[in-house]
Amino acid sequence: MKTVFYTIIGDSHYKGCRTDEFISSFKNFHPDIDLVVFGEQEIRETFATDSRLNFYNSKATFAKKLYNDYDLVVNIDADHLIFDRLDEILLGDYDVAIPSNYNVWLNSGLGTNTFATGVGVFSSDELIPFHQYIQGGLIASTSKLFWDQYENASLKFSDRFGNKENDILNIICHFLPYKLKVLEGHFEFENENFSCWYGCSSLGREGEFVVSDNKIRLDNKIVKAYHFARGGSVKPHPTELFSNEVCNFIYGNIVK
Repeated sequence: MKTVFYTIIGDSHYKGCRTDEFISSFKNFHPDIDLVVFGEQEIRETFATDSRLNFYNSKATFAKKLYNDYDLVVNIDADHLIFDRLDEILLGDYDVAIPSNYNVWLNSGLGTNTFATGVGVFSSDELIPFHQYIQGGLIASTSKLFWDQYENASLKFSDRFGNKENDILNIICHFLPYKLKVLEGHFEFENENFSCWYGCSSLGREGEFVVSDNKIRLDNKIVKAYHFARGGSVKPHPTELFSNEVCNFIYGNIVK
């Protein structure tokens, strides 16, 4: 299966998100997989094609630049560190694969973000329970239709929701009949089928990460990818979050 990962990162966020460290960590485990970085010039050129486009609704638009040339297209935010092979993604046994957002630190739901404007904002978890909310910092799909529908809905409706295109992603994945894969094996980390850690599911427990058998683990499960998230253009440095043992392992074995 021909696969591409892509990230969208402008000059204002590139350094503060430590994008070079993300790229290094990704290539450490997947040197043969294409990683496309849409930078400032590509962002400006793309946004100029449609006045509706902005940083909060354009993930699918960038995916469509790639989906004719690849079987599997994976969007990943640049404020990630990759700690292991992403085999759950590479299997491609799904229409859409996503990580859970459920964690012990800060959970989200439709319209819960404080910058919500307009209509369609919800403050409860009745439509999509908080523990089943999808984290949009990593989106993998083998379906062109998914990217088409995601783009269409994002451009039309994302500004009506607090979490913008992330809320749109949740609506599409929960309410349309796509074959959906939760990369961790289950939305809830307490569940016995939860088998590894992606994205934001480990937020709030960084101090519990350990190194064992040359892997970074939490609750004896491998941390595959860590998403700093938190908003803003400058992310915490790993030394502010992880133990010295974990940081030494990251910078001695993964980020080079």
